[in-house]
Amino acid sequence: MSTGSSDPRIPDSEVAMRIALVRETTEAAHAGAILWEVRDRRLRTLFCVPETSRAFDSTQPTYGR
Repeated sequence: MSTGSSDPRIPDSEVAMRIALVRETTEAAHAGAILWEVRDRRLRTLFCVPETSRAFDSTQPTYGR
């Protein structure tokens, strides 16, 4: 499989850090330490996702369907 020059290159260490942040903010929201809206906003900022996107939208879960 070849990758094009426009493919983003993110170091493994950065990917691992992002995964850990998703996990930690999700666990904090489950525990009530932060609001789900705060978790969603922080993750959208981290991943450069527009506020209008459903990504990281805890008000409309997509699992279990």
